[in-house]
Amino acid sequence: VVSAAPVPSSNPFSGDAEAIEKGHQLYRQFCSACHGEKADGLSPRWGRYAADLRRFWRGYSEFLRIVAGGRPERGMPPWGGVLTEEEIAYVGAYLETLALPGARWTD
Repeated sequence: VVSAAPVPSSNPFSGDAEAIEKGHQLYRQFCSACHGEKADGLSPRWGRYAADLRRFWRGYSEFLRIVAGGRPERGMPPWGGVLTEEEIAYVGAYLETLALPGARWTD
């Protein structure tokens, strides 16, 4: 699992090694096709396609809302019917380990 300096977060699973590992697995299964294996927005299939999640700046609650509800206007499907809120939080905990300076995971 990737390790990085902890970032301030509102995610209850932030820094939880088991949640981060689960989040990494879920990310690879559901997110990496569009957001890239490194969460940098570089899709292996479509090139620079989706948001660079290492720079996520909208806060944890907004992350939950966006993943659950999708962003259909931008081609992102809603994952709320596929992933539980807890699983989405795991993905967030994993993404926090990849955060670049300026990323914001607090509300």
